[in-house]
Amino acid sequence: MNRGRLTWLAAALFLLAAAAWLASRGDPPTPAKPPRTVEFPKELRPSEVERVARRRTLPPPVAPEAKADRKPEPQRDPLLAALSSAPGASNVVLEVNALRHSPLGELFVGCLAAEHGEELKRLQDELGIDPLEDVDRFALGGETVMISGHFANAKWDKIAGDSESKPIGERGRLFTKGDEAVAIWNDELVIAGKSVEAVQETIDRVEGRSESPPALDESLTYGEIYGQLSVESMTKLLGTDQPELAERLREAAERIELHVDATGDVAISADVRGGSGQALDDLARSMSGAISLARIQSKVRGDAELSQLLDLANVARKDGRFTIELALPLALLQKHLADCGRSPGTASESADDHPY
Repeated sequence: MNRGRLTWLAAALFLLAAAAWLASRGDPPTPAKPPRTVEFPKELRPSEVERVARRRTLPPPVAPEAKADRKPEPQRDPLLAALSSAPGASNVVLEVNALRHSPLGELFVGCLAAEHGEELKRLQDELGIDPLEDVDRFALGGETVMISGHFANAKWDKIAGDSESKPIGERGRLFTKGDEAVAIWNDELVIAGKSVEAVQETIDRVEGRSESPPALDESLTYGEIYGQLSVESMTKLLGTDQPELAERLREAAERIELHVDATGDVAISADVRGGSGQALDDLARSMSGAISLARIQSKVRGDAELSQLLDLANVARKDGRFTIELALPLALLQKHLADCGRSPGTASESADDHPY
């Protein structure tokens, strides 16, 4: 299960790092916007509206003093309820099952099956978990990592090994070993934290004992990857070689909303919001110019693949925010993953047929 989880996390970090790299290359004038050929995520699709409704299985918190004329609270999504609403916390969700059944996911699954098929089968037989089917979502929320899914058949005692075990909350089980703390809640949510206290706080949010507001509204759960990044998390993605851009980001931005659509071409949308209109507008112009410079440099170097990727990149400015749009064409990903898991000398004959 760890290898499958890390694969999806690595894919998400790759997409985020690509966005950060493209936004840190310079500051020239911005050319005309290239023709749009990729549809970027904007709002919940009909299938995602149904998904949101289906996940409302958790009763609302019980109010200390319920009034007769008070409007009933809606049911909640356990994973969204678990996310941290602490100031400055990043909350990012990967729709692992949706990604697994997307064209991009099928490519990764093919790689995993070719290289680690026997190991995945052994995990399923020995631990009662099929990491490719039983895992629904993976989330990073504050000081905890969460996995939602169908774990009724999981052999938790075998998974936990010699960890200490005790009940936590109303429907949870806590496993601890040294400083590590992992809880299983209702056979549908795995919560791993840096401390027992962090796990307990997460369980309290799920079971309604915390009055913290929702960290991520249901209306923002569109795409196969979505969430909110703290400004500090985004500056870390820029690395240490772009201190000026990182400082400008800290000064102008308050939060970054991320959405990735992987149903075809991988379309990445990062919505940057802030308080100071002028500072944010200056930051948008810098990032737009950075993409333009990278596009020109790629053409000068004759790097056709990077040039075509940058032709799909754009910065759109709006009142109080701007959106960075990046895309990874499916054909390009298929080309680079076509020989995944193959033995040397058995490259795919159709690899040269891709337009990238």
